[in-house]
Amino acid sequence: MSTRDLLIDERPPAEGGARGAPLLLVLHGWGMYKGHLFELTRGLDPRLTIVAAQAPVRMGPGAYRWFDFERTPSSGPIINDREEEQSLATLLAFIDRLVSARAPAALYLLGHSQGATMALSVTLRRPARLAGCANVNGRLLKKRLAEVQSPDALEGLSFFCGHGVHNPIVPLALGHETRDHVQRLGAEVTYREYPIGHEITPEALSDVSAWLTGHLDARAAAR
Repeated sequence: MSTRDLLIDERPPAEGGARGAPLLLVLHGWGMYKGHLFELTRGLDPRLTIVAAQAPVRMGPGAYRWFDFERTPSSGPIINDREEEQSLATLLAFIDRLVSARAPAALYLLGHSQGATMALSVTLRRPARLAGCANVNGRLLKKRLAEVQSPDALEGLSFFCGHGVHNPIVPLALGHETRDHVQRLGAEVTYREYPIGHEITPEALSDVSAWLTGHLDARAAAR
């Protein structure tokens, strides 16, 4: 792995020009590919440029991951820390180039599952780069919880956190832990629970869409 550009799908805004438009970067989950969430974002706010990035580690045809993990019956998943750190470095460098090239009025992240975990890690590392982060069925890794403790680290940032009540992969308690931690760091959090497992549903996407549009409307009104 290197800090080369990630493979992307891109959709320009349907309203207004692409230069300087607010940008939504979409990060897919474990075993998926860049087109998965990209296709689900067609109904989002037409003012957004939408870029979906593909995770750098290929697992097989049409299947990619940000990092590997091993399931254990007693202690839960054991993360491949080296792979996670490499993917995070790759993603951070990619975002730096993306922001430099596109100069978006605001940058938002949307991740599902492992992609949400990556989006949360990026937000903790580079909060000044972002306007907001939407996390659906993801979680903050334990090491990230310990990494950032300052009570004003995320002041002014907005989070959407959505979680499945019946999630067998990322239990609801980890969703609560993530929500509570970013709130302690000063973030504004919109939190929703759904009667689902680990999937991403139209209801969750509708809530993400309303959250994004509310922020874009507020930014437009402030100008």
